Amino acid sequence: MSWPLKLHAADAASTGDQQNASVTEDLLATTIEQAKESKAQIKNVEKLAGKETFLIKQGGWLSSTYRHYKNIDNQKSLPDFLKWTWTQEAYLWLYLDYNATISAYVQAGDSYVDRGVGPTYTGIGADNNGPFISIAYSKINLKPQYHVPLTLSVGRQYLFLGRGLAYEAVHDGLLTEYTQAPFYVKQFISKTQPYEDNIDYSVPGFDKQGDRVFAGGEISYIGLKRTTVYAFGLLQMDNSSPEPDNQTQNFHYNSSYLGAGVSSRFVEPLELWLEWDSEKGRSYTDAARTRLEQTTIDAWAYTAGAKYHFDLPTHPILETEYAYGSGDEDRTNVTNTTGGDLDGHDKNFLYFGHYQAGYALQPRLSNINIWSLNASCQPFEWVPSLKKTAVGTKYYRYWKDRARGGTSDLESTVSDKDIGEEVDVYVHSKINDNLTLSVRCGIFFPGGAFPENQRNTTQYFYTRLTLKF
Repeated sequence: MSWPLKLHAADAASTGDQQNASVTEDLLATTIEQAKESKAQIKNVEKLAGKETFLIKQGGWLSSTYRHYKNIDNQKSLPDFLKWTWTQEAYLWLYLDYNATISAYVQAGDSYVDRGVGPTYTGIGADNNGPFISIAYSKINLKPQYHVPLTLSVGRQYLFLGRGLAYEAVHDGLLTEYTQAPFYVKQFISKTQPYEDNIDYSVPGFDKQGDRVFAGGEISYIGLKRTTVYAFGLLQMDNSSPEPDNQTQNFHYNSSYLGAGVSSRFVEPLELWLEWDSEKGRSYTDAARTRLEQTTIDAWAYTAGAKYHFDLPTHPILETEYAYGSGDEDRTNVTNTTGGDLDGHDKNFLYFGHYQAGYALQPRLSNINIWSLNASCQPFEWVPSLKKTAVGTKYYRYWKDRARGGTSDLESTVSDKDIGEEVDVYVHSKINDNLTLSVRCGIFFPGGAFPENQRNTTQYFYTRLTLKF
């Protein structure tokens, strides 16, 4: 148990699991999901601001999450290094507001995780992480008192650009937001949290050494009917240092991103979106496989999707999306310097946000094409306690951009574009205002990109019960 209270978020991934992308991306998805829920909660509380001079609100939640993994390395013949995890979490939050002008939000938590592990597991079986501060920031809103449509937020907060692909995280930083119809403009400068892991786990001492600085800005045009058009830019500077120092390899990865997109519901039942991201920058070749030299990064990604809300009983929804992240045929690893570029021209899209794909594979959007189809409905809408229960299924098809290159699943080593396909099922039920239940299941069917002895189906199960107070 860490005491006194530390200013860093829960880091359930710091247990030697980083080489399995599905575990790492699953934990990242949970962090982002909780951050979005907290942001929605803050917005609801902010609606009360100004009704009294000084406002104090508090609350919290308890959650229990169980995850089960089977054939996590796509091989029945080998014992799984991780079989299951069971996580208990407790969070408390406090919101303060003075005259709708100055406000502060603090969210603290503690988590305990127990793991069922195999003989090759390198981390900790059971671990308590906390107490920690997951979000803590203050905000100044100049509009109520000074009629200037500007807000400034400083501290640990949820930050993102566009659809959150290039950058989406809970980091320490300063955010400014300016809203003057028909434009919305935001800018921020942020830093990774203390003790945050490096995304490149080939760096010696990567554990809790991910020291990076980000500077970004976005402008949105909201003057069109139910349509938003936006563009953004991001700079990322890598300040991390190997521990111990490595004299033969430079690990620094400095990148910049430009992106643009549109999100629209101009035809009410139909929602459309499109985003394009470009990445430039400098890094270094893998000195273990070639001579050390600086590389030029030239990569890109895009997503496009549509969602249709049917005006029918049970409120069915049909959604499809295509996503692409460029790859490099030299790379066997899409995040690391070791196993990285060889020829000085790195075309691998490496990002600091999140893209949600299938539950079982959970790939990063690097050297990959992903097509998905999702259908859902609310089948129990006439039952009061189950009225807000959504049931759905998703289908994913995965294939490589560059057949010779690797993907975030390190077992996909064959020079074949066919990564495989996945089928997911999920249930999300808001039983009442305070109690929610989520269940997710996924089965991944490996394709020709995996060796013949590593094509057993990977299975994933997740259930989470949350009680708010």
